[in-house]
Amino acid sequence: MCATKSIPNVENLDLLQWMAGILEGEGSFLLCQRRISIVLCMTDADIVQRMALLWGVAYFSVSKRKDHHKVPYVCRASGTRAAYLMQQIYPYMGARRRSQIRHCLDFVEEASRRRSSGETARKKKVANEDLLHAWNSKEPSESFRAFARRLGVANRNSMKTRLETLTGGGAGASAELRLREEEAPKSLAWIAGLLEGEGCFDCNRRNNTVCVTLNMTDVDVVNDFAAITSAFLWKEAPRRNGWKPSFIARVQGVKAAQLMRAVLPYMGQRRSVRIEDCLAYFDGVLLARKVREEAKAARLPLPAFKQRWLSRAEGESLLKIAQEFGVHPDSLRKQLLKLGVYESPIYKYTQNTTSTCSICGSAFEHLAHKAAMYCSRKCSGQAAAIRLRAGAGQVSRKRPAKHAIAGEVTGTRPGKLLPQEAICVRWRSRKPEDSLRVVAREFCVNHETLRKRLIAWGVY
Repeated sequence: MCATKSIPNVENLDLLQWMAGILEGEGSFLLCQRRISIVLCMTDADIVQRMALLWGVAYFSVSKRKDHHKVPYVCRASGTRAAYLMQQIYPYMGARRRSQIRHCLDFVEEASRRRSSGETARKKKVANEDLLHAWNSKEPSESFRAFARRLGVANRNSMKTRLETLTGGGAGASAELRLREEEAPKSLAWIAGLLEGEGCFDCNRRNNTVCVTLNMTDVDVVNDFAAITSAFLWKEAPRRNGWKPSFIARVQGVKAAQLMRAVLPYMGQRRSVRIEDCLAYFDGVLLARKVREEAKAARLPLPAFKQRWLSRAEGESLLKIAQEFGVHPDSLRKQLLKLGVYESPIYKYTQNTTSTCSICGSAFEHLAHKAAMYCSRKCSGQAAAIRLRAGAGQVSRKRPAKHAIAGEVTGTRPGKLLPQEAICVRWRSRKPEDSLRVVAREFCVNHETLRKRLIAWGVY
């Protein structure tokens, strides 16, 4: 019917997700003066123009806040148009934007219910049966304005909502504004829209790489972006009092270059120029790296490496062979790995062997490069107790505490006790150049602890 002709319906899923991504970062969902609206304000005129074409509205420029700022451009969708746009993008929005959309659409449903039930004041009340009969008998050439004037109704919007409810054609029916609460899967178009509004494409010339960064305060949106792009995610504290913490996701290197190439067809003019500059820089880095590797491989005699490595003597190390050729051991290792003749020694740290416990007699597995005599700590403790009871003279390998004083707790050396008199005699017979630290070092004790003990013994 004529009431729904101007309502936008974005059927292309990529355009819908691109629109949702931009509005997630740069959009505003407003309820002002009993009227809902969606507002997009950006300094990229081409992006605002593309969004205005999707909405079927006009866009305009506004004045700059400061002289050094760019000129912002604005497009706005209000009323029924905004309600249907909110309904379409709702499954792709984050938690904060969803709450704003629900607040706006709840107001629309309540206003529609009041108008359809006749709770609002009108200059002339027309029964629903009479209104529906007049609408069905209307001439096709009669405009909606003339139809309302013929019935004597001044509020055409109210009558339009009643007709949509009665005929089931529904811009104002509450059934038409039901939202899908389940979250829809997000695609590359949503990522492109999000990066158009809140993304950053940068060249890290120090590390010779490129990166794509997303900085937002909505952790659920950043998590979705990081899950799709395999980005590294971290949190930053708010810079000022009253601000929210920021969540940052970043992709670097080859993954960032692949992401840039994937989102390039969706981006605006400013972002496209920046992405092309980053890709040109990174392609040059990759080309220079490839040229260096080829030149390095050409200088290295790979057949000689292979023959020398296969004919090496038993026990001859990689370092010795690298020194013969005058190359770095890591470079030789990489070339041998590429040739498939080098086996990393790490394998010996992952091989297991079986031994028999000398206490309980049970078999147990352990790493082959480590010697093991006991299957558990319990058996190891029992073996230590047996050795002590047998008087084998073996002492514990545990290092004595630094604060232990000879003759009170334990000796400074394993199995040897030093009495208190020995420390006092050494202190009294010290030379003028012997300091407290020198004496404490001889007895392997802390000098502060030795000072306290000497004071307690009355010799300091």
